[in-house]
Amino acid sequence: MSALLVLAVLLPLAGCKNYLASEEGRTVGEVTDDSAIHARVKGGLVLARGVPGWPIDVDVREGVVVLTGQVATEAQRTRAIGIARGVPGVKDVQDRLVVVGAVEPPAEAAAEASAQ
Repeated sequence: MSALLVLAVLLPLAGCKNYLASEEGRTVGEVTDDSAIHARVKGGLVLARGVPGWPIDVDVREGVVVLTGQVATEAQRTRAIGIARGVPGVKDVQDRLVVVGAVEPPAEAAAEASAQ
């Protein structure tokens, strides 16, 4: 799957959550910037080899990325944080990842992978 296809799928989804009424007081530019960062981080995680991108949740507020979820190894955790830090516009990365051992992909991702 090409990087462009993944970003084309993720970019529209990135903005959905950020335009809810709970975002009062934020400009459209701030929301758009955070949405773009979200898409780039999530896309980078999904495309990275050796990182379980789907089970890692990405939240962005004012350029601060919060990574939550489970990874199998400390190396995956370190790689995920590095990917997030490497995205332009990221001011800080808050790590809430938990190393738990083997991580299974969500059912949708497993079904998509087997269909290819």
